[in-house]
Amino acid sequence: MKKVAVVDLMINQVLIKNIEDNQNLIAEDDDLVFKAPSLCGYGILGLNRLDIYSQNSNSKAGGYFAHYLKCNGYDYLLIKGKSKEPVYIYINNENVFIKSAEEIYFLDKESTENKIKKDLNKEDIEIAQVGIAACHGVDFSRIILGNKSCGKDGLGKLMGEKNLKAIVLNKAEFLKPKCREKLYNINRKIANKLGNEDIEAYYNEQNNCFGCIVNCGSTSIKKIMKKGFSLEEAENLDSISNHYGMDSCIFASIADKEEDFEKLAEDIVFNNKSYELKSSKKSKIHDESDEFEELGFCRFLIKKNILDHDDIKMLKECILGE
Repeated sequence: MKKVAVVDLMINQVLIKNIEDNQNLIAEDDDLVFKAPSLCGYGILGLNRLDIYSQNSNSKAGGYFAHYLKCNGYDYLLIKGKSKEPVYIYINNENVFIKSAEEIYFLDKESTENKIKKDLNKEDIEIAQVGIAACHGVDFSRIILGNKSCGKDGLGKLMGEKNLKAIVLNKAEFLKPKCREKLYNINRKIANKLGNEDIEAYYNEQNNCFGCIVNCGSTSIKKIMKKGFSLEEAENLDSISNHYGMDSCIFASIADKEEDFEKLAEDIVFNNKSYELKSSKKSKIHDESDEFEELGFCRFLIKKNILDHDDIKMLKECILGE
């Protein structure tokens, strides 16, 4: 069975339910769904991809959120409705709280993190949040997941429209596999192929994503430079975008090279300045054509053919007993 935490912000209610293993949770109306891969949470190296989707959009990102969502016992977090006041959700295993975000709603990423840690009196947490842009309804706002982000295709805006500033996870303990020895052997195979046999190094939370030492950097600056901006301009555009929590490549496509970038950002975020977004190809929702992608492995491992289908079969056996 898959476990779902349903948070209805309109009526301020939390419901825990189960669905069958072969079911996918379908988003309806204005639902926002966070999905953790089925084998996540057990400590498999490189398995960290979070799936965030609505009825019309789908994004995936690495980081630690999927791992800790599953460690808290949930395969899905389903968010329904809109809160009357700004709130954030705090999940600590069986306990799911809806807490006031009045004081943090319009704060930037770092300030929000610090305030939440102080409010909960807890440092050891993982946060998914939206920035200032999403709280002002900017279309290309992003959902920020530590050093990663996603959701530029309307998901960040949707989260802001729900008056939901953040989702906070307790950093719960790893889940226990059926066979630790088999899991260790597969992790050792992954580590050997990546060239670092020190498995503990993959669990260092200074890494950008759970179970990965590659620490892929952002490609946004290079993409911005391809639009004709200098390195200095690209870095400035990227920094401003990160501050407001919006997609830097889209922001760069709106900006003129002679423009005051900071003023443009302020006009878009605070003064409802009109802008035109170029249409982009939407991601397929729940595309199961690639087993490794569906299981949530990082793209680097997939591209490098670190694992084969026999390894996946063994993983399922040692984790789930199948």
